[in-house]
Amino acid sequence: MMEPAERSLLATDVLPAPTRSPRTGDAHDSSTGPAALAGHDRVVAIVGDELRRALGPVQALHDQFAAVVDDPRTFPMVASRAAMLTRNLRRFAAAIDGVADVADLRCGRLQLAPTTVDLAEVAREVCRDLAGEAAGRAELVLDAVPAMGWWDRARLGRLVGHVVSNAIRHAGGRIEISVLARDREAELVVRDRGPGLDPAKLSRWFDRAEPLRRPDSFGIGLWIIKTLSEAMRGSVTAANCCDGGARFCIVLPRG
Repeated sequence: MMEPAERSLLATDVLPAPTRSPRTGDAHDSSTGPAALAGHDRVVAIVGDELRRALGPVQALHDQFAAVVDDPRTFPMVASRAAMLTRNLRRFAAAIDGVADVADLRCGRLQLAPTTVDLAEVAREVCRDLAGEAAGRAELVLDAVPAMGWWDRARLGRLVGHVVSNAIRHAGGRIEISVLARDREAELVVRDRGPGLDPAKLSRWFDRAEPLRRPDSFGIGLWIIKTLSEAMRGSVTAANCCDGGARFCIVLPRG
């Protein structure tokens, strides 16, 4: 007996087909309904699982290039190219982790592992990790006071990394990162001097795949920022500054 032939997953397998009006019979878009959003979540979950399986070889390649960069015998030009590849692979791996985390969160599969964490220390680590990406494009200026809280350290680092990386890629120049400690909350503010956000889309700041800065950007990073913030019982806001640039503010409960 012959086995059924394998085929690629199609969008029609998980996304609802356009529906028709019972009165006119005309097809209309149902991409914003509950069924469509559930279909989108299934797509993200499938893509997240596939990407996570591919992450192992990517991480191994990253480690190999990092070893080349650190080897004093490496020619300067080769080391420079290897450093660039290392940065891009790290960004790629972070994007995979972010999409997979959001997929797990929306499906109720992701279990956060909170522990005592200093948001200021996490911000310092993120700035160190992104120094290569910022080189020649942005100046990261950190002003942070200790802000201890009960958070998942890995996801907190991913959250801060997405906000800062977003500013580097879309704004550049001077980027001010501040960490403040309140009685029951900690606050992270990232302020850039770039072109700001599209005023026509401010009401849809953190919608899925809603680009706010460039029409060729999918905007998934902002969606990840919102989803991770809410997973930690926090909130995120964004606004244009009166003297130019954009300001992102994440507020997280400390307990």
